[in-house]
Amino acid sequence: MATEPSDAERELRDQVKVWSQVGSARDFEEGALALTPADLLLAEHDLIRRVLAILDIESERIGEGRDVDPVLADRMIDFIYTYAERVHHGKEEEVLFRELDSKPLSPKHRQMMERLVREHVEMRHLAEDLVAAGEKYAEGDAEALERVEDTIDNLSDLYPDHFQAEEETFFPAVRSYLEESEEVVILEAMRSHDRAMIHEKYGTLVEGLEAVAETWQWSE
Repeated sequence: MATEPSDAERELRDQVKVWSQVGSARDFEEGALALTPADLLLAEHDLIRRVLAILDIESERIGEGRDVDPVLADRMIDFIYTYAERVHHGKEEEVLFRELDSKPLSPKHRQMMERLVREHVEMRHLAEDLVAAGEKYAEGDAEALERVEDTIDNLSDLYPDHFQAEEETFFPAVRSYLEESEEVVILEAMRSHDRAMIHEKYGTLVEGLEAVAETWQWSE
């Protein structure tokens, strides 16, 4: 069953869309900061949760011995690896955390940031394992399906506490270390990060298509 976003989540998602299209984090009429870096990351949390819910259902289906749609599985695995790990965690580490690292964080907040980074590393390794297992399964290795199930379960165990720590403690606290002007700069850096990831993703896709086309030429 699909998880319906709340009214607040829909409103936040709409704000993020406007920001990504128009290119300003400020409300044009009032001149106030309408979207913060934390808002953007929270909207991404919402999307990741929705895919994790679907992955949990898929894991149950695997455990029951049901057939798995390889195309659907590939899309979900790609989302976790590309969007959740590289795009989302990439923005946190390479933009927000990097900026915060130069700030006089309290020992508690610095320790929490270090903990979040360690969890990112753990989840990144699991995402890589998920990609590898998914590729093996697509190649016909039936035993790889069990590894897919185990990895999904491990990710599902890690994400809830990770998100809770960020949403309830870390994100609200770090705003006190940032000026509004710095938040605007961080948002622009996050936008640049997303642009770079899009070009990297589809550049890799084109290279793969070219490799396939080359095999067609040799086989003719």
